[in-house]
Amino acid sequence: MKKLSTLLLACLCSFHFLNAQEVELTALGGYTFGDKLPIAAGTARFDGGSTYGGMLNYLFSENTGFNILYTQEITFLELRSPLIQGGERIFIDGDIYFITLGISHRLPINDRFAASGSANIGMAVLSADDQDYSYSDNSEYMFAAGLNGWLDIYLSERIGLKAMANLQMPIQFAGAGIYVGSGGASVGVNGYSNILNFSFMGGLTVRLGH
Repeated sequence: MKKLSTLLLACLCSFHFLNAQEVELTALGGYTFGDKLPIAAGTARFDGGSTYGGMLNYLFSENTGFNILYTQEITFLELRSPLIQGGERIFIDGDIYFITLGISHRLPINDRFAASGSANIGMAVLSADDQDYSYSDNSEYMFAAGLNGWLDIYLSERIGLKAMANLQMPIQFAGAGIYVGSGGASVGVNGYSNILNFSFMGGLTVRLGH
């Protein structure tokens, strides 16, 4: 969060220097749906959970710009494989973080409504924390890609509401992924994009600029 705050502050400080057409800051909250994925000799499942984050949308022309999107899902990972605890089903608390950059385009509908979308790339962090199974502070860092679409409802010139649909994917290359285990054993998650994070979010937007 400290790194994100520093990045957002740097963007704001450079706002006048870059002569932005408009900057939008949005605080977001919502829900991400769960998803299953294969692991060695078994399956894993990320449970659905509450999600929060923020977006900075910098418009360098009237309706085109780039955005920085940060989200965090509070969830748990359910694992079942004969390679883990003799096949016992176990649950690991954790979080999934995304921070991505993308090009956005806005389509004004009228003075109060506008539809927008963006394609993003960046980084995903899958973090596990469960003292019972010795997974404390285990994290995997992955390349990530995503698609976002949202509707802005402008309540005034500076304040608005945002409703967003968001699909984000950690990209897993061969030999990289999530590794969990105890006593020297581990289970690898292989593939190119086994995890799909689909969420609905809403938030409050503050508009700065011309």
